[in-house]
Amino acid sequence: MRRRPRWKFSILSVILGCALVLPDTGAASSCSTAGTQANQQSAKRMRLATFCLLNRARRAQGLPRLKVDPRLRLAARRHAADMVARRYFAHVSLAGRAPADRIRAAGYLGGASRWYVGENLTWGAGRYSTPRDRVEALMHSPPHRQNMLQTRYQEVGIWVAPRAPVAAAYPSGATYVINFGTAG
Repeated sequence: MRRRPRWKFSILSVILGCALVLPDTGAASSCSTAGTQANQQSAKRMRLATFCLLNRARRAQGLPRLKVDPRLRLAARRHAADMVARRYFAHVSLAGRAPADRIRAAGYLGGASRWYVGENLTWGAGRYSTPRDRVEALMHSPPHRQNMLQTRYQEVGIWVAPRAPVAAAYPSGATYVINFGTAG
């Protein structure tokens, strides 16, 4: 096992300490909208805030950041749109397609000799539609938390549809699909 010199940890501690007191700028600013409801911000901002919170949770556990993969995001977008349009909420679509089927159809698994994929789904309305609330809810669910903190996953694709997947009684809702993967 390779050991890192102590001075690297000291520098890292100083950098992290400084980051906590600096204002949100650049990439960190995407977390700043994490507490904003679905009807008060764009789906893109919600997606970026979710990504920021997810990587923040991973960093807190000493895990590497996930990278965005456009094919995983495409699979997430398609599933979120389908659930909202057809008014259901499930990992298996009404057409019988499981997450791996949708991820493969988006081109993510093409040519991979081994792969790992996972999916988290959540939705909320009103104050429960914020990226912060949805990520916290997922972190309190053991199987969803396991996906979010899985060491095998290197990439992620997130989509937030600006409606709930259920009856129209929730006009400010949002449906989140988070696809995780590693393909090699």
